[in-house]
Amino acid sequence: MTKEKIIEEVEKARLQNKKIKMSEIIKMANESEVSMPGIISLLLKKGLIDFVCD
Repeated sequence: MTKEKIIEEVEKARLQNKKIKMSEIIKMANESEVSMPGIISLLLKKGLIDFVCD
């Protein structure tokens, strides 16, 4: 899975007002050539993920 595909999946979930779990992002990152910190920072920069603590 490429970083573009991961971004596309997260964007699709956001447009459908679905919550995407961090574990799902981690799973996608593990399947890709992109490092975990790289994918998280990319998604944060694009405003696609927020960190929420309960």
